[in-house]
Amino acid sequence: MKKIILIIILLTTIGLLWIWFGVAPSEQTDTLTDLPSGSGQERPVFERPPSGTYGQGELGTIDLVVSADRTITINDVRTRPETYHMGNGTYSLTGFMNNTPQTQFNITFTEADGSFAVALIREPLAESRKAAEVFLQEELGVEPEALCELNIFVGVPGSINQALTVEGNLGISYCPGAFPLE
Repeated sequence: MKKIILIIILLTTIGLLWIWFGVAPSEQTDTLTDLPSGSGQERPVFERPPSGTYGQGELGTIDLVVSADRTITINDVRTRPETYHMGNGTYSLTGFMNNTPQTQFNITFTEADGSFAVALIREPLAESRKAAEVFLQEELGVEPEALCELNIFVGVPGSINQALTVEGNLGISYCPGAFPLE
């Protein structure tokens, strides 16, 4: 699990360097999710905004396949004005370089697999996780139970709490298998 957090940090750093040095991937049409083979569903296709830009505010929805027979429709978080396109289909829902004294978490969305990564960056971590859960529920436009079905990784950087970093995915607090925070 420690490797997963290191990979997230590495990918975020690469994305930021890409933006800072003006190297942007070409705009291309891509898919959102890998649908189960034989599902009979077509892959959603869309045009990517240029990296290093914020959403344009044209709100739509995304269908995320969570199992062979279940799809969850969420608000298209890529188009929120606060969402920053970091490049390579990765979007920061909490904006670019969002690190103020009030910031409790950072959240990214990866369109290739429809996953979310939540970094809890402020103690007390239980409050930060709860705030991130409320934020996700409101921004995605889903019921709380839907968060349990989505691909969401909740972690803590070692600079915040080394002991919890090794726990890996802390999960959504009310979902089965979540790591309890006090």
